[in-house]
Amino acid sequence: MKLRTLTALALLLASPLLASPKDAVVGIDGEVYVARSGNASNLFPGLAGTSDGEFNALAVDISFADGTSRRMGVPHSVGPEFEQNPQLFFEDASGTVFLIWESWKNYIHPSLKLVGLKDGAWSPVVTIQGNRFSPKGAPKLQITRDEYMVPAEDGGTRLQHRTILHLTWWEETGDGDKVLYAPVTLIDGSFPSDSPPTIELNDFDPAADGEGAGLAARLARYPNLQPGRDEASLTAIFANPRSDRVVSFELDVVPGEIVGIGDAARSHIIEIGAHGGGGIQSISSAARSHIIEIGARLDVEPRFARFLADQTRDEILALGDAGDSLEIESLAETARSHIIEIGARMSRPGMERSNSLPATFLEVSLGEVPHGNHLIRLLPIADWAAPELEDGLEPVLYGSADGDELLIAADDENSVRYIETRPEGWSGPRNLTFDDTIDRARAHSILEERARHR
Repeated sequence: MKLRTLTALALLLASPLLASPKDAVVGIDGEVYVARSGNASNLFPGLAGTSDGEFNALAVDISFADGTSRRMGVPHSVGPEFEQNPQLFFEDASGTVFLIWESWKNYIHPSLKLVGLKDGAWSPVVTIQGNRFSPKGAPKLQITRDEYMVPAEDGGTRLQHRTILHLTWWEETGDGDKVLYAPVTLIDGSFPSDSPPTIELNDFDPAADGEGAGLAARLARYPNLQPGRDEASLTAIFANPRSDRVVSFELDVVPGEIVGIGDAARSHIIEIGAHGGGGIQSISSAARSHIIEIGARLDVEPRFARFLADQTRDEILALGDAGDSLEIESLAETARSHIIEIGARMSRPGMERSNSLPATFLEVSLGEVPHGNHLIRLLPIADWAAPELEDGLEPVLYGSADGDELLIAADDENSVRYIETRPEGWSGPRNLTFDDTIDRARAHSILEERARHR
């Protein structure tokens, strides 16, 4: 991790374009989606004169390439709750429009809600709670997809498809603004029945108790979540007022086969213990054989499965040699953790980093869903002393694909100004001036591309 002592630098900038809610997107076939918020009777004249017509509501207008249009009411948005700030995201891979908005119950209990629209049909609405009393804002959405083999009910195996909607946002609390993260996990296209778990990313900042000039507070409401180094990783960038630093983390989805092997090994070791088990040599040998067997069933490359099996056997033997008195459940959990840690790091080149800081594995359990345990690795990458910004700024944080570099941009009247990280600290302020070929949107696109490929 790069620890840098950076000079504070003033940016004379105005409000940026990209800080505004994204209320319109274009689909694959040229159709345009626009989010609407307002009085229900104005959005849907048929509700005029009814009790529902007096409530606030949300809708999505769709303008098709052939000139026709359609307005679709957002599920569960007509009622006493106050719905506001809808934002749209379009995903090409599935042809789905995702809508995120703020919902206030009794005007004091805010939550975020998410729903998908595909082929004219709405998905179930997912509620992301966080702190029930904390205002929320700046939601960012990124999507990862993968597939892997799992045991089937007939004793064979089947291919399981996984889509994770990764969501970050800020919340205002009595302890300062914080950035939260929630993974909404879809298995074979089915939305979860329960709200996803939420975590405060600030708690995983290694320098969380540092001291500074309080400059990070001005950046705390502008987190960013962007694609990472490969198709299964993301980079989260945010300012942490507790450490007065801007930090980056890598989020990696652990391959499903690795979690499956770890879960199977844990269950097998516990079962061995329930039947008398034998000594540490017997347990380690049985665990090794079972890992190889499960790896073969899940279509894991044989050499990799043997590597995991040998590593797990050696870890169990080392625990026995240490003379520690371990309960069988503790031993089984240690073996599972070892499989996941080693397997996650070795299964994809993108998950192997020279960074020596420890990773945290976030577990997402879908309860009643078979093979419903999913792990996301959270790894600290870099941090920088927060730069000094003028009051009233709404900056945009752009990071490199690996999270090692950062660019902060914001709008001026005729340009986008920015600073970026350097080995010696922050660069001086620079600006990208508008002309006949560069407008505001293109300037931001150029700067985002520059940051990503540094």
